[in-house]
Amino acid sequence: HKGNLKRAGLSLAIHDSTVMLAGGIINGLGHKGPQSIPSALVNGTKPNEDGTYTSNLNTGLSAITFGEGWHQVHHDNQGQLVLDENPLKDLGGAVGKVLIEVGLAEPGVGPPEQQQVAQ
Repeated sequence: HKGNLKRAGLSLAIHDSTVMLAGGIINGLGHKGPQSIPSALVNGTKPNEDGTYTSNLNTGLSAITFGEGWHQVHHDNQGQLVLDENPLKDLGGAVGKVLIEVGLAEPGVGPPEQQQVAQ
């Protein structure tokens, strides 16, 4: 039925645009440096002591974004599925572990720059 196709397309467009927008916002906030979000917005970002700009966001933001808020942990441990052992703080890691356990996903091998080409 054509109405269902239109609804499906609209639903997909809303879902994808929301995910992309939310992901971009979380990624941006995860590169704010050590200062608070309001301070970063007003005064600009400043680097951490090690020269990087990554930071972890609060537990609430991390929970509702399936662990994306643990941004500094992600940068420090690229390729790691679980960013926090508490599944309430890292829902994405918890879901990933379940998908691997039931055979619907396979463990990754790390970021592309760490992958070896088969010879």
